[in-house]
Amino acid sequence: MEKPSFFGKYEVDKEAEKDEAMDDNKAEMRERLPAEVYFVTSAADDTVLVGLNVELMEEENGDRKVQWFDTVKERAILVDGITKMDDTEIVFKREAKDGGGEYSFKPMTLETYEGSVKDKLMAASSFANQSDMEEAFKSTLRG
Repeated sequence: MEKPSFFGKYEVDKEAEKDEAMDDNKAEMRERLPAEVYFVTSAADDTVLVGLNVELMEEENGDRKVQWFDTVKERAILVDGITKMDDTEIVFKREAKDGGGEYSFKPMTLETYEGSVKDKLMAASSFANQSDMEEAFKSTLRG
């Protein structure tokens, strides 16, 4: 998994996508995590489950945050650091002033969907393969 360049203790990844904003109200730097769909968990927040278009952002004021779409609404947390990052998971420590806790983002597999997500959805579906599952989640994205 590519390391976000703006989380200081990690090395700079020259190939990561960056969006340099032009006005003061937008993120100064932005990087999207590579997976299409993430399984999101947090012991401190039982309302998280799915993450789409997961982006790491650093605001001009220095605030760092993770932002994602959860199939219903946009979500964002202020980030104090990354406690784990490898090909199977990235864990963010949420700033205490924003509620604290840790948030785990794991690329969603069909196995994870069937075992940990499907039973928690109001309109759960079964999928023949990974691609069909990802397309169904991506269809919830707005415009």
